[in-house]
Amino acid sequence: PDNHLLRFNLARALIAKGEMDQARLELERAIKIRSDFIVAREMLARLYLAKGNSSDALKEAGEILTLDPRNLQARLVRSNALMNLNDKDRARQELDIITKTYPQNSEARYQIGYLAWQDKDFKRAEQLFGDLHRTNPGDLRGLTGVVETLASQNRMPDAIKEIQKSIDREPERSDLKLALANLYVRVERYDEAIQIFQKLLEKDPKSADVLFRLAETYRRKGNLNLSMETFRRCSQVAPSDTNCLMQLGELLDGTGKREEAKPIYEQILKIQPDHPVALNNLAFIKAEEGVDLDQALTMAQRALQKLPNSSDVADTLGWIYIKKNLSEDAVRVFKDLVGKEPKNATFHYHFGMALLQKGDRPTAKKELEAAMQNSPSRDEVGKIRDLLQKI
Repeated sequence: PDNHLLRFNLARALIAKGEMDQARLELERAIKIRSDFIVAREMLARLYLAKGNSSDALKEAGEILTLDPRNLQARLVRSNALMNLNDKDRARQELDIITKTYPQNSEARYQIGYLAWQDKDFKRAEQLFGDLHRTNPGDLRGLTGVVETLASQNRMPDAIKEIQKSIDREPERSDLKLALANLYVRVERYDEAIQIFQKLLEKDPKSADVLFRLAETYRRKGNLNLSMETFRRCSQVAPSDTNCLMQLGELLDGTGKREEAKPIYEQILKIQPDHPVALNNLAFIKAEEGVDLDQALTMAQRALQKLPNSSDVADTLGWIYIKKNLSEDAVRVFKDLVGKEPKNATFHYHFGMALLQKGDRPTAKKELEAAMQNSPSRDEVGKIRDLLQKI
């Protein structure tokens, strides 16, 4: 347990399995055992970046540079983190240091192109990404940069042509075909995207990534049954990945199949017990059914700890308070929600219910009328009218 190399190798194995949070813990333990373990620090810094934790990535890069001021990987992490934190001037300074010593470094060149794109200097960005693509066509980032630069100028036909040219040169490359399919989805050419995804699956039927994209394309096209079927296939080939399960659960939930959605959310929570969306959605279903309300309350509170700014989770919490006849707590939650989102019909409707339960009929009527004025769902319209008639 106190061997830094064992911790490091365990982290590598966990990353290969996609268990990033556990890998991070093992790397942190390895560094605690040996603080000058630079390779582990590099891996940890990249892991922080991949998880969107730029502040910690920046701090870790600084620790590495204290140990090794010439460390290229640390400087690249540092510049990337600074860009993510919108500190463009310091990012440029870092990239200047890198390119003076490593003028052909592809990562640095990509980041410089990305900075130009962020600054809307599209001509320079297209040139930089184009040079990167021509120098190393095997690195998809250069072509992706060109495509995104064209897309940012509403030049989608040109973006599609760029990818198609690359496919014509290298027709066996699946990553290029995947990029083209993704672009077709963005311009709502769903049938062409679906055709590419299906051909890719003929070569690799167990690709969870392609299955997820195909399912999402079916969803966007409006073919919800095929979407659910494909998300289910995705979850079968990647049983420990909650993404496909989450999409499947929400589709079942949103199409009125809550009894089928419940076991999906429960399966997600077995894999990831603190998954906030699964906690929230399952808590809401329990509240709607009026069962296990204490458990539902605990679930909603745990979800709110993970997503403290989520209006949806707060709405679930307030709804459970109503179901438990905790009208004071419900009023407090929904008063805050309608203040934040005054045009949300659901929040006004729920606030009205909480006020009615509390006995404040005049204010309840006002909130229910506000709900009717803000385009409630068809289901809500009937329920709101029933409440107004009772008042």
